[in-house]
Amino acid sequence: MGAFILRRLIGMVLVLVAVSFIVFIVFILVPGGDPAERMAGKNPTRQNIINIRKKWGFDKPFYVQYAQMMEKAANGILPGRHGEYDVLRSFNSQTKGSSSGRSRRSRPGGGPTA
Repeated sequence: MGAFILRRLIGMVLVLVAVSFIVFIVFILVPGGDPAERMAGKNPTRQNIINIRKKWGFDKPFYVQYAQMMEKAANGILPGRHGEYDVLRSFNSQTKGSSSGRSRRSRPGGGPTA
C-alpha cells in the first residue's frame, strides 16, 4: 500500500511539473516577440523595455526564467506588493487617476447617457 501511494505521489509531481512547463511555454515563448515589449505598452521607450526585461528576468535564458517561476510558486509568492509586480500596478494607477471620477458612456446613437 505504501509503494502504491509513493508511486502516485511521484506521478502527481511529474504531471504538475509537465503541466507547469507547458503553461510556461504557452504564455512566455509561444506568443512571439519579447514579453517586455508586450508589457511596456503601445509606445514604449527603449530604456523602458530594457528596464522591464531586467526587472522581470526576461534577459535570462528560458530555463532560468522557468526555475525562478517555479521557485516563486513553491514559496507561494503571488502577484501583490512584491516590488517587481508594482510595474503593472503603476500602469493601472496612471489610467485610474486620469478619469474625472465619474465615467460617461455614450449611447449607440451618439450622445452621453447621463
